[in-house]
Amino acid sequence: VVEVNRILQRLCNDPASIQMMKSSGLVEGLLSTLEAFPSNELIEKTVGKTLAKIMSDSIDDLITTLKSPDASESEKQNAMRLLAALALDSSTGGDMIAKRGGVGAIIGAFKNAQNAAAIEQTARAIANLAATRTNIEELVKEGAIPELISMLNSGKGSAKANAAMIDALGRICAIPVHGASVVQAGGIPAVIAAFNRDPDDIGVVHSTAAFMQQVAKTPEGAAELVNNDGIG
Repeated sequence: VVEVNRILQRLCNDPASIQMMKSSGLVEGLLSTLEAFPSNELIEKTVGKTLAKIMSDSIDDLITTLKSPDASESEKQNAMRLLAALALDSSTGGDMIAKRGGVGAIIGAFKNAQNAAAIEQTARAIANLAATRTNIEELVKEGAIPELISMLNSGKGSAKANAAMIDALGRICAIPVHGASVVQAGGIPAVIAAFNRDPDDIGVVHSTAAFMQQVAKTPEGAAELVNNDGIG
């Protein structure tokens, strides 16, 4: 998979090849590959980079679809699925999404998500965007912290969605000032409650452990963990 994607990336230097890839159904195939290997970081980054090269000229259209009141729920979910995948490549896809105003659109879609599939796709997009400091700052500015905590507390998300939301909060906490904001907004009890709903889900377990490790690096976070009795 990795070697094939590296070949595809080289082919993306030719505009005609990119057009052929789009029309051949390759994009859907790449998205299916990501879904088949959800925990393989190397495949995620490699496929994300390929998608970013193929779809770089479509990011504005995807963001417009998210914002459009006329777009169907299915169209918005498809757009979010692609944006989440593009954000896996933080150096290209994620940066382009942020620079073109996509972070606000994604947070807006997350806030208004009404079903488990929509919540999961938007949560993945937010977690993927939170891979760089610049994007974390943009996410925080657009209100990601209270929205993530509110959605965790709502219990509407699947285990996969909750794992992505906890991942996002953990990455945000890597910046101490924002970690303090997560603690103050009730992030620790929200994460613990989400963990207790799905204590056997490996994704939730891993994301919760990473979150707790990050939060415990600050005195405020460590004290709050003690106050909440850790993971129940």
